[in-house]
Amino acid sequence: MSMRYYPVCGYGILLDYDTARIIYHHIPDNEKYEDLDELLEDLWDSGVCEYISDFEGEAIKVDADGTLDWDNTEYFYSDDSIYFISLKGPQLFKAPYKNMDDLVNSLKEEVGEYFPDDFDYASRIRRIEGTTFG
Repeated sequence: MSMRYYPVCGYGILLDYDTARIIYHHIPDNEKYEDLDELLEDLWDSGVCEYISDFEGEAIKVDADGTLDWDNTEYFYSDDSIYFISLKGPQLFKAPYKNMDDLVNSLKEEVGEYFPDDFDYASRIRRIEGTTFG
C-alpha cells in the first residue's frame, strides 16, 4: 500500500480552540471532558464534525457575501490535525444554499445545540484547503 498526498478543499466552521471553548462552556455536561481535545474527539466520534490528520494548508475567511477574504488568511497549518463542521457542497446545477442567511439557518438546525443562541456562524465560516498525507 502506497502513501501519498491527497487534496483537501471545502467550506465549514473551523473548530479551533477558541470555537471549542465556546462549545465547552455552552454544553451542560462539559465537566465530563478533561480538556478541549477530548471534547473535539467526542464531537468527531458522534459525527458532528470532520477530522483531518497530517493536514498542511490554510483556512481562509469567507466574507458575509460569500467571497474569500484573501487578506484574512488567519490559519496556516503544517503537519497538524484539524476539526471542522463541513458545509454541504454544490450539485451540478444547484447551489447548496440560496444566500448567507440560508446557510446560517441550516447550520443552526444541524449543530445549533452545541452553540449559544447569539453565536455568529457567518463570521466563523472558512474555506479549508491544503493536503493530507495518508
